[in-house]
Amino acid sequence: MSEILSSDRTFAREKARVNREELLYYILSVFFFLVALLIYTYPSVQMVQTVYREQQVKAKGKQLMAEQNRLRLKYEMMMSPDEMETRAVNSGFSAPQQEQVVYVRKL
Repeated sequence: MSEILSSDRTFAREKARVNREELLYYILSVFFFLVALLIYTYPSVQMVQTVYREQQVKAKGKQLMAEQNRLRLKYEMMMSPDEMETRAVNSGFSAPQQEQVVYVRKL
């Protein structure tokens, strides 16, 4: 029976022991791996954020162009003679009477 126990001991593993130097190397390697990962991925993240900002600026530009076109159309409508007359009548103005009209001729 003692032979069986001794053979079990020869094949049994000892506990894995990590000394301080190996532990330090392990921690440093994990740290440098994380730093390298950060350095590698940071520009990509910044690029994605830049693309999103660019899309927002383009969307805002399109919105402003539409607003500008709408305002230009409104301005042109306001400057038409019919619109000016309608606004004047709605504001209380009326057509001048004959004695209120003065004609000026250049000699």
